[in-house]
Amino acid sequence: MAYRSLLGIVQSAAAKAREKQLRDDPMAIVLDPLHVDCKRCGKRIKLSRKSLYDTFHWRVHRMRCLKRHPRVQKKPLPKPDVRRGHDSVVFISHADPMT
Repeated sequence: MAYRSLLGIVQSAAAKAREKQLRDDPMAIVLDPLHVDCKRCGKRIKLSRKSLYDTFHWRVHRMRCLKRHPRVQKKPLPKPDVRRGHDSVVFISHADPMT
């Protein structure tokens, strides 16, 4: 028996089972039939295009991710202040040049 997904793609019962397996995984955020985000490290995993919700790439990532220490969320680097003059761009440093 086949099911039609939101994307208009007919899904087989096996694809629905793979989707359920991914959605039940506490480390996975299922984005669509080809992409999963890892809750542990924050990486986006591209699933195989051979079949919908193919779990092979996710299983490989999950195994490797669990072997690593939990990733510390890095703070984004501060962006330099950029102010536009009349005909040029001026970069303003946060460092005090007198010290």
